[in-house]
Amino acid sequence: MAQNLNGWHLSRNVPVTLIVALVIQAVAIVGTYYRMQYDIVANTAEIIRFVAEDNERHDHLNATIERMRATDTEQAVRLERIDTTVTANQQTLTRIERKLDSSRK
Repeated sequence: MAQNLNGWHLSRNVPVTLIVALVIQAVAIVGTYYRMQYDIVANTAEIIRFVAEDNERHDHLNATIERMRATDTEQAVRLERIDTTVTANQQTLTRIERKLDSSRK
């Protein structure tokens, strides 16, 4: 009873394999911790790289959209000019047809 009051002690009754197993588990826990830390750092770097690439793609896509809008506006102006020319040509043809019809009669 007096020995229990003195605190922890190691006696010969504890098998060496138990101590070795505890040491191996402690080493495994520490190794797992450091591996997790490494993986967290690696994943963080990968996420940062992915976000940067995504931002570059986003910027490129926005630039492409702006170029397409400019082209679209330019094409709309050209189409309006073509439409005006076609309308003017139709009116001219209609006048020519009327003159030809009136000269035949």
